[in-house]
Amino acid sequence: MGNGQTLALFSGKWSNNGGDDNVLEGEFDLSLLSLFDANSGGVISTYLTMTCVNDEALVTAEVSAVPIPAALWLFGPALLGLLGLRRKEI
Repeated sequence: MGNGQTLALFSGKWSNNGGDDNVLEGEFDLSLLSLFDANSGGVISTYLTMTCVNDEALVTAEVSAVPIPAALWLFGPALLGLLGLRRKEI
């Protein structure tokens, strides 16, 4: 980050948004956050006015599927083992 690289871009324009003057409409690319699948992308669309910031934000993206780790399948036997130890102590 310290070498002058641009990590994210804001693309937008000033416009008149249905009666609000001086409105900045734009999008933030979220692909660098690794929250979304790189193929489907991820974008926050928002607009800012001179009197109010962040009137609304709309996220359009498909969330990546998270695989279930193998350790989850070991949780059941471990829980049964702990219950067995508890019964021996009583």
